[in-house]
Amino acid sequence: MWGLTEAGGAGACLSPETAPGRDGSVGTPLPYVDIAVCDDDARPITTAGQIGHVWIGGPGSFSGYRHDGGLQPPSWHHIAGTDLFDSGDLGFWDEQGYLTITGRASRMIPTGGELLAPSQVETALIDVAGMLEAAVIGVPDDYWGQAIAAVCVPGTQALPLDEVRRLLRPHVAGWKLPRHLHYVESLPLTASGKVDYRRLAEFFA
Repeated sequence: MWGLTEAGGAGACLSPETAPGRDGSVGTPLPYVDIAVCDDDARPITTAGQIGHVWIGGPGSFSGYRHDGGLQPPSWHHIAGTDLFDSGDLGFWDEQGYLTITGRASRMIPTGGELLAPSQVETALIDVAGMLEAAVIGVPDDYWGQAIAAVCVPGTQALPLDEVRRLLRPHVAGWKLPRHLHYVESLPLTASGKVDYRRLAEFFA
């Protein structure tokens, strides 16, 4: 399931019973929710597998954020016949119209002239390198602009960086491999229970 508070909670849902074999997908939009995947200019993307910004709307959507006693409305766009706002997430449709979320747009890491979605590396660190938990951030680097740094809770053993890179190499492009690795007993969390990437960035700074 995928959604956000600003859109009333749930936005899309996948049932393993009716759509097996779609690991990683969040399913299809709920009946009362409109979702579009768009390019940087808010134009709908129709090519399956192409990542874009996920826009959402519907009767459960919020009016705006309260700030300094006033209401700051979201940036609505009229897309595909309905009013939507940018969820801040990135994702793509597959050939059957199922949605996959790839990460937050704000968490994209510019490194060596490319943009990295950290979720792919985080998943590989857990699935391939045996980490219990993993978070990937960008840290300042004179050559790369930002270098990829991994903060992990180790599994059975705390593997050295070279070994982790060796394990990941068949699954992750070379420029996406972590250049820094630090082990912790637990990842810092926000009040809502999500990884606190800001605190991780402050730690590395």
